[in-house]
Amino acid sequence: MKSLIIFFLLFSSAYCETIIINAVGDTMTGTYFPEKRVVPKEGEEAFKFSHFYLTNNKPDILIANLEGVITPLKTPVKKIIPGKSFAFNMPTNTAKYLKEVGFNVVSTANNHARDFGDVGLKHTEEYLKKEGVFFTGRKGQYVTIEKKGIKIAIAGFSWHSWANCYLNTKEASDFIKNLKATHDIVIISVHGGAEGEKAMYIPDADEYLFSEHRGNLYRFCRLAIDNGADLIIGHGPHVVRGMEIYKDRLIAYSLGNFLTPAMSTAGNKKYTLILKVELDKTGKFVSGEIVPMKQHYGNIYYGMPYYDEEKTTIKLIQKLSKENFKNNNLIISDDGILSYTGEKK
Repeated sequence: MKSLIIFFLLFSSAYCETIIINAVGDTMTGTYFPEKRVVPKEGEEAFKFSHFYLTNNKPDILIANLEGVITPLKTPVKKIIPGKSFAFNMPTNTAKYLKEVGFNVVSTANNHARDFGDVGLKHTEEYLKKEGVFFTGRKGQYVTIEKKGIKIAIAGFSWHSWANCYLNTKEASDFIKNLKATHDIVIISVHGGAEGEKAMYIPDADEYLFSEHRGNLYRFCRLAIDNGADLIIGHGPHVVRGMEIYKDRLIAYSLGNFLTPAMSTAGNKKYTLILKVELDKTGKFVSGEIVPMKQHYGNIYYGMPYYDEEKTTIKLIQKLSKENFKNNNLIISDDGILSYTGEKK
């Protein structure tokens, strides 16, 4: 009888094992181009006000979109149009600070990863590798992490041909399907969509910025889950977007700007979050939380996130999620707790 009880306890423990993922949106320590706009101590204080909230639930995975390049290069490769395009070259110690705060994965699949050409991206990868921070973004590139006996794949997507490109739906679908065939959980980090205040609602249509085609993210996110993705982490519009549950999987369409001292914090751009998600060993959504953050402005900590006692981000995402997705069965409490009662029929 005793041996049966022990077996039952061991079986129950294995069956109930879950994975904790904490995720944030666009993250940088600053830039030196065209002028220096870096957080204090050359990036060292980047997570001064957010470190506790990023790690207090001891996540298995802590992931960010790395919005820019870690490189000593000073001159960008791409053409800069004032007010329309920007280039970001971060302090070379950035990877060290990411590692110290607990980030173990970043996505480089975005429109600033090659601001300083492929050399700049290679520098970024070298600095990250030196510090033991995994990265994903280039075409065919993904990260495998094993925790608690659960094998997890993380892949970064954007609209660029050099990256895992969500515009090529056949290629993207096959890639995700293959990841699911060899992993228990597949997490997709996707950078895309229009930008700014008018982009807070995600359309079921193609999105553009300055005539640049950025595809239909609404459809891609569903397609990704149809082919095996278990969690979608979106970013790119520089504002938050709504969230929903699709086939027992969470889609967070945009986490906005998390740490962006070289970007505008005007209007709703200043409101951000740490998304905390718990998945079971098959990738099914178990629980989650929105930790509301807000970026400093008007002081030396400009662009750095801190906890927002007014919980504005929660209110924004509650509103966006309710209005954008009419049949949404995701429940967002006033304290930011995410739950749902199962798929609606």
